[in-house]
Amino acid sequence: YKHYHKKLHLQDLAKELHLSERQTERLVIKNTGHTFSEELTSVRMSVASYLLKTTTLSKEDIARRVGFQSYVGFWKAMKQYTSRNCVK
Repeated sequence: YKHYHKKLHLQDLAKELHLSERQTERLVIKNTGHTFSEELTSVRMSVASYLLKTTTLSKEDIARRVGFQSYVGFWKAMKQYTSRNCVK
């Protein structure tokens, strides 16, 4: 979780674990119930939600801090995350 703000891919985790991407994805699903991508987005959105509530940072700054390259991508992910998790 400590690298959530970086540009991460499943292959990065697989390399770190010395496993294939397929084995790594299965391991992530087994332990989290989500794919690597879903879990990464969930962590990013959790941190973003916290920052939105507790700081005066702009939404654009928060998007960059949690690892999104664009504000548009961040906002689309946030809308999906909040609709799935009923976060207001």
